[in-house]
Amino acid sequence: MAGELMGAHDIAMKVMLNPELVFEFIDFSLEVISEYAHALFDAGADTIAVLEPLAVILSSNKYKEFSLYSFKRLVSNLHNKPLILHIYGNTNHLIKSMLDSGAIGLSLDSIMNFEELKKIIPKEIALIGNLDPVKIFLQSTTNEVAEATRSLRESMKDTKNFILSSDCDIPISTPLENIEAFMKAARE
Repeated sequence: MAGELMGAHDIAMKVMLNPELVFEFIDFSLEVISEYAHALFDAGADTIAVLEPLAVILSSNKYKEFSLYSFKRLVSNLHNKPLILHIYGNTNHLIKSMLDSGAIGLSLDSIMNFEELKKIIPKEIALIGNLDPVKIFLQSTTNEVAEATRSLRESMKDTKNFILSSDCDIPISTPLENIEAFMKAARE
């Protein structure tokens, strides 16, 4: 939310040039997000996915200082209610820190190697993903969607903490047949 309020370019620059201002935006955002998340849980939500679209541009140290610290505060504000952490892009440099976030699940991009990640993600943290929503869901045939789904499912079959999913939002213009092909292949 802080990135949306400041703009991606401005917040990226301010992290280095004016971190105090960034923390002011983060504090405000955290207050609003905490209140909204409380309302969602009060309305019956079982878990909430928290999207961090700008975290991937941060170094490991800056991620810990700004994003991870804020996520942990959110977990605390919500009295350890279940949160999923979604960061898009190549998060290899952030994974170890993400494991310390307090999230019950990590939703990761298709660029990430789940074969390698399943070796390091603790069993108590769900590994969620990671079919490409554009390349697979939007642009592929139903047979290609089914094959990609089966392939990922097969490679993760012995991983009890794996949840098969797209790696991010599925585009609105995705053919329903492709979503149905995914669901059918996922259930086989």
